Amino acid sequence: MYQSLEATLRQFCLLVLPGAKSSQIECTLHISRFELGSLSYEALSYEWGNPNAPVNDIMLNEQKFQIRENLYYAQLHLRSETEARTLWVDAICINQNDILERNHQVGMMRHIYTGAAKVLVWIGCAPTEFKYYCDLSKQECSSSYGLDIDADFDLGQLDSEEDDWEIWDELWDGTTSIQCDPWEELAILMEQSYWTRIWIVQEYVLAAAITVHCGSETVDGKALELALNHIVHSKPEGHSNFPVHLTEYIERISHRVGSKIIERRRDSRRTLAELLDTTKSSRCHDPHDRIYGVLGVAADIQGDSIPIDYKGSIFKMKMDVAWFFEQYSSASRAYVSNICSLLEEIFANYPDTES
Repeated sequence: MYQSLEATLRQFCLLVLPGAKSSQIECTLHISRFELGSLSYEALSYEWGNPNAPVNDIMLNEQKFQIRENLYYAQLHLRSETEARTLWVDAICINQNDILERNHQVGMMRHIYTGAAKVLVWIGCAPTEFKYYCDLSKQECSSSYGLDIDADFDLGQLDSEEDDWEIWDELWDGTTSIQCDPWEELAILMEQSYWTRIWIVQEYVLAAAITVHCGSETVDGKALELALNHIVHSKPEGHSNFPVHLTEYIERISHRVGSKIIERRRDSRRTLAELLDTTKSSRCHDPHDRIYGVLGVAADIQGDSIPIDYKGSIFKMKMDVAWFFEQYSSASRAYVSNICSLLEEIFANYPDTES
């Protein structure tokens, strides 16, 4: 089913997903590489889910292949009835049973997500219908402020204090159609377990464009960024008439890890130490991913200064991180000691990581 990839050619696999939604999932893998120039694909960002969760059968290169339930439903919803869709999906496009290939492909993920025409964020088949909120946000900002988020929208367009006040006054004055229900929907969206995955930091921050999928609903990533960055995070201080019920929603939304990840797209230059600290509550099943999941967005990581080795012990990986700070970052011994303490905190909940 899988062909060997040539690491020196920066080869990787792409998944071609055709078919109407009512038919069986039948897809094919094709080897590609960045140097081909006219390469066009979308990358999927999703939650793998519990390794003991139910699996579903698909046909991959005319052979039966098993995938976890969440990915199965993502493929069901993302298929196009009019044309084949070319995707990069880590669970399928990487031969998970080949450790050497997995090491190399994980090292390429920064380039894969940066090179994708769009990143498809699959939240899952969640019960909330959140499109209403973002549609209203888009409509309000388009009609009231002349902003076209379908064009090359710049988040800096709403940075002035005057714009902040105008938006909030529009929300308060009782004439707008935005009421509490959409705020509840947005809060539920940002509380989905998808946002707690360690890999989301890299996949979301590096995306050139994003669409967010929640069941059958789809929202442009710009609309979601607009809602979070310029409504939730732009509350003017000292407004005595600000509704208490909206304050509760804002507090609930703004403290979610997903809100912070989306906001981080505006400032993606974080050091490895900063990323390790801000993601210490994120989740993954393989403890190696606690480190490897953020290497691609760490501003101070160059090349293979921290080698990716899923066969190596967690203790060795922690030593590789400490060695990086000792040799490459000119950090003081006290700073390296603090990093080691942070690593102990991060891996405290993973059993048998010293072997």
